[in-house]
Amino acid sequence: HLANDLGLARGTVNKVYDALARDGLVETAGRHGTVVLAVTQGATTTTDDVAAAAEHLALVARQLNLSESATHAALSRALLATPRLPPSPPPTSADLGTRSTRS
Repeated sequence: HLANDLGLARGTVNKVYDALARDGLVETAGRHGTVVLAVTQGATTTTDDVAAAAEHLALVARQLNLSESATHAALSRALLATPRLPPSPPPTSADLGTRSTRS
């Protein structure tokens, strides 16, 4: 339903769900739904992830024909609304083995 609601292809939505699951942000159970997981210190993100998210934000802003100032304002509001997380320790090999992904 999400793909139809957003006017996107199902494959695109599935890729997003796969990426979120890979990053440990959601857990999927096929037709039984998807659960958003609590943000933990174990989340592994890099500056490359921020760059990719920024590129996606820029693309969405252009698709919506938003001005740069409106896009910056939206990002600023999102940053203010998101609490800072404490620095996370490096993942252990056990942590890396517990990530869930959909195939």
